[in-house]
Amino acid sequence: KPDEDAQSSMVELRAGDIARALKLSPATISGHLRQLTEAGLIASRRDGNAIYYRLRNHLLMHAFQDLLLALQNEHASRISDKTS
Repeated sequence: KPDEDAQSSMVELRAGDIARALKLSPATISGHLRQLTEAGLIASRRDGNAIYYRLRNHLLMHAFQDLLLALQNEHASRISDKTS
């Protein structure tokens, strides 16, 4: 199934890797990951002592990317307005 193939090829990260990338504490990330899992937005799998997390829906990843791009454009626009 195409949807399952797209989801299975998605990036999986450990909580510690996510915390380092976002420059947040592991405890903070752990709490957020728990809430996102309970909301059904992310999935996790255990491999020995490690737990890997991934988005459950590849469309969410695209929506987040679009949101980040829109926020960056808005920020750039506001900075440009201030310097004009």
